[in-house]
Parts: sequence; structure tokens; C-alpha cells
Amino acid sequence: MLTGRISFSASVICFWLVISGARADALEDMEGNATASEKPIRQSQSLCAGEQEYVHKRKQVVLESLNNLGVNCTDTDSVPHITFLGSGGGQRAAVALVGSLYQMKQDGLLDTLLYMGGVSGSTWSMTSLYSDPQWSDNMDQAVSRLSGPGVELEEALAWLDERSKEEHFSLTDIWGVMTSAGIMNQLDLRRLSDEASRNATNPYPVYSAIEKHCFTDGPIEGKWFEMSPHEAGFTELGVFVETSLLGSRFESGELLEVKPEMDMVKLQGVLGCALAHEETAREFIPPWLDVLGNVDSAAEEYLRMFNVLDKLIAMIKGTIQDPRALSDLDKLQKILQDKVNQNKTELLESKSSEERKTLFKQWSLELVVAVEIWSRSLEDGPFKTHVSLLTKQIIPLVLKWEWGPTGNFLYQYQDSSIPQCLSSKERFHLVDAGLLINVGYPSFLGDKRDIDLIIAPESSAGNMFE
Repeated sequence: MLTGRISFSASVICFWLVISGARADALEDMEGNATASEKPIRQSQSLCAGEQEYVHKRKQVVLESLNNLGVNCTDTDSVPHITFLGSGGGQRAAVALVGSLYQMKQDGLLDTLLYMGGVSGSTWSMTSLYSDPQWSDNMDQAVSRLSGPGVELEEALAWLDERSKEEHFSLTDIWGVMTSAGIMNQLDLRRLSDEASRNATNPYPVYSAIEKHCFTDGPIEGKWFEMSPHEAGFTELGVFVETSLLGSRFESGELLEVKPEMDMVKLQGVLGCALAHEETAREFIPPWLDVLGNVDSAAEEYLRMFNVLDKLIAMIKGTIQDPRALSDLDKLQKILQDKVNQNKTELLESKSSEERKTLFKQWSLELVVAVEIWSRSLEDGPFKTHVSLLTKQIIPLVLKWEWGPTGNFLYQYQDSSIPQCLSSKERFHLVDAGLLINVGYPSFLGDKRDIDLIIAPESSAGNMFE
């Protein structure tokens, strides 16, 4: 399934090389990079020095690869800038990304890539791939990892217990560890900035998220957020901090307190948490509620509660092999589904908006109570202990419904280009970029990375060009 042919060829690359013409590849804005060492916040539309250095080294790899394919490049200045962008699409996108890269390796095309970008589900595979510093040469291992042994629930809970002591503990942590353990079969405790000192064996990785509140209410310039091994920041605004400082305390452009950088497990939660947005409530609407005008904000909160519980249960199954425990989880899913599908149309008839809100809030709490009752009814043993710990962590966070809180390096930052929705808050909220655009184009358009060819296979359920 992972070796389906891909319609890429050296002739396409050659064509783009010809029409792109001679490249003026001078390093831009070195003055801006010099100030990065003096100030914790870099404000520039050029590449940082670390990325420039990596890209320069990577071009040597690309040059050799293209020449081996019969594409005549005389030097690194004539090398086309090619990026591979993985789309969103959950587990489907994660598997498709690995399959596409595997086939490119088979066809001798993988080393033509200068960059790799991803959003949502494709980032799950990206974080997994880059855990191996030599993954471009080890694609067989990357494929086998997807079907390899999973992470035990006990190990996932130990990670979660440590995170629960941190200031910014949220549903993102729950989602990240269950994604890592239940789908990607690993818990990767390294940090993204650890890759900053690597050689150029692999394409340079850029991950994308969006700021939740600017996505909902703010100007477009404050929405798109990119993260690389060297820098993290807002793409259109051109404001960045070193990735190792993302989450630290800032005020008025000054670094006040260094906080630990998030590990790759949490990063997976940040990048792939599509459930953080209210629109995901519409993934499942019971027939009795699917009536014009019935799905208002109160109903969406209720459906949101069901969706997140249902999906977390499904991912917990990926960390468990005991047949009895799996059967117990199946029962819980059925309990929740029966509650949501129970026809309550009559109860909603002729109700005011406030009365509807009260009813849906009550039904949401009934879902929570159902989980707690189910948990207490389990047979004594390790599984019951694990479930009790998990529900103790999950339930309060589901009720609070907070995703991706991160220390805001733009808090009180004095610059007219920074939207008020960013500068006024001590923390922002990073969530799944697929909620805005389901492929990471914004980071690769324009002069900054000067991309000639974008390869973007479609692995989402909808239209990634929306």
C-alpha cells in the first residue's frame, strides 16, 4: 500500500530549472540576522542565519542528486528550490506522507528536496521521521515503524503525569501523547531545536500551526505560525524567536524567564489538534439534531464534548492489547453513542436560547458522568488504575476546553504591525493549521524561501485548495 507510484520525474524538475532562469541567490538582510544574537525577537522577512547555513549545505546534496538524474546543474546557485508539502488528513495523511517519500526514495528523487513542510496529520509522520537523523537513507525503517509495536498506556500516562505539573497543561498534551502512542507508536522526547545542529542529510523541516484567537477574530497577518529547528514565529508578520525559547516568558520584547521547550510529543498535539475548533463538532451530528436551526453554539459544545471523548477512546485502544480492556472501551463508546443518539427533539421544542444552552450543558455533563460511572464499574486491576488516572486528567480539561496555551513572546511588544489580539495577552494558543488551510503553502510562498516547485499530494478528506 505504501509503494504506489507517484507521477514525479526528473523532466519536471528540469523544466522548472529551465523556466526559473539564473538565480540570484545572495544571502538577504544579514544585518537583520546580526541583531538576532542581540535581541531575543528577530523581526525580518529573510531567513535566519541557521536556516541559511543548513540550506546552503543541503543544496550540495540536491546538486549531486540532480546530476545523478541527468539534470545538469553547474553549481548550487543553479539548483532549483523544491519543497514537499504534506497535507492534513489525520492518520490517512500520516501514512500517505511516508508512502510518498518512500516511493520518491525508490525513484531516486528524495534527495532533490530542499524543504519539507507539513500541517495537521502529515506532521505526525514528519516528527516521527526526523527522530532519525538519517531518515532519508532509512525509509524502510520509517515504513516498518508505522506497523510496529505501540507504546503501552502506562508509559503514556507517565509522560502525561509529568506534563500535568507544568503551567500550560491542556488538552493539547492529552491529544499529543495519545497521537504519539496510539498512532505513531513512539514517544519522542527530543526537542525540535535539537535538530538545529544536524548536517543536511534530510530536507529542512518547517511545521505550521495557527493562532486560535487570531484565527477566529483577528487580522490574517496574525494567523499563520511556523516552526523550524532554528526559529518559530508568525510568517506574515515576520517576527520570530529561537525555537528553544518558544513558551518562555517575554514582555515588551525582553526575555524575562526561560521555560523548557516543548518536546516532540506535545508538538504533535499542537500541530494536529483539529478538535480544538468548534467546526469539528459538525463531524458527527445525530439525525435527531440534524435539523435546520438546531445546531447552534450550545449544540456544538455538546457535540464537541462527544467527539473529543470518542476520538480519545479510539486512540487509547492503540495503546492496549488486552482483549478484556478493549471490550470495556468498546462498551464505553457504545454508551456515549447511545446517549448522543437518543432522540431529544421534543425537549428542545419551544425553548429559548438560554433554556437550550442549559439543556445542552446538562447533556454534556451527563456524558462526563457516564465516563466516570463506567470507570468505577471496571474490574479491579492495572487497567482500572490506568483509566482512573486518565479520566482524572482528561475530564477537567475537557470541561475547561483549552488547547495549545503557549507563552507569548509578543506580549506588550511595541510595534504597530503586531495585531492587538497578540500583543495584549501573556499567552497565545497554537492549534492545527489545517483549520485555515490544509496544506502549508503560506510558509513557502514569496521571496523568503524562493521556492520553484511545490510537490503537494492531496491526502485530506476535503479540498486542500479551499
